[in-house]
Amino acid sequence: MVAEEACIDYIQKNDISIKLISEESGIFSFGDEPRYTLLLDPIDGSTNASRGVPFFSLSIAILDGMTLNDVIAGIIRAPLLLNYNLFEVEKGRNLKVDGIPIPTHPIKEQLSKAIVSMYVYDIDLERVKPIVSRAYKTRLFGSIALEICYTAIGLLDALIDTRGSLKVMDIVAAKLFIEEAGGIITDMEGNLLTSNVSVTERYSIVCATNHSLHQEIINLLG
Repeated sequence: MVAEEACIDYIQKNDISIKLISEESGIFSFGDEPRYTLLLDPIDGSTNASRGVPFFSLSIAILDGMTLNDVIAGIIRAPLLLNYNLFEVEKGRNLKVDGIPIPTHPIKEQLSKAIVSMYVYDIDLERVKPIVSRAYKTRLFGSIALEICYTAIGLLDALIDTRGSLKVMDIVAAKLFIEEAGGIITDMEGNLLTSNVSVTERYSIVCATNHSLHQEIINLLG
C-alpha cells in the first residue's frame, strides 16, 4: 500500500492525466478523459519483500488502449538488487537493462541445456514432470515480472506458471519486454496473450527466450 500511495502521490503532484489500474486498490482516474492507462503492480514478490528477501520488483506498464497488445512502454525495477535491477522497454525502440541498451536477438537454447523457472501446484506435478526431467536446471525466485525479464535476456531460459493465479499487472510490462527482446510468452496451450485487460482474469503462462524452446515445452505439456 505504501508503494502504491507513492505512485499515486507522484501522479497527483505532477498533474498527470492517466487512468490507473493497481493490483492493490483497483481503478482510479486522474485528469479529464485520460488517453493512456497505467497498470501498476507496486510490489511483485510481496512474500519475498515481507520476509526480507531482496528479490522483488515494481512493475509499471503504459497502455494506449485496453488489450494486452496495447502496451507501449514498461518498466520493471528491483530496488534492492545490485545488478539486473532495472528493465526498460518502449515498443519498437531499444530495450535497456540497468540503463544500457541491449541486443534483441533471441538466445538459441534447447531444453536439455535450459534453466527453467517453474511455479506449479500439486495438481500439475505430473504434467510438468517431463520438463523437470529434461531441463538442465529448475529454479523459482518469487517475482514473476523479474523472471520474465531474466528470461528475455538469457539469465533464465524459460518460465512456466501453471497455477492460473497471475493477474494482468504481474505480467503486462514484462510481456512487452520479452516480446521486444525476441522471446515469446503465451498461455499453457501456446496461444498469444491478446485479451482485453481485466482485473478479474487470471493467467497461466509459458515464456521462453526463443520460439523453438517454447514449442518444445508446449509439446511436453501436452
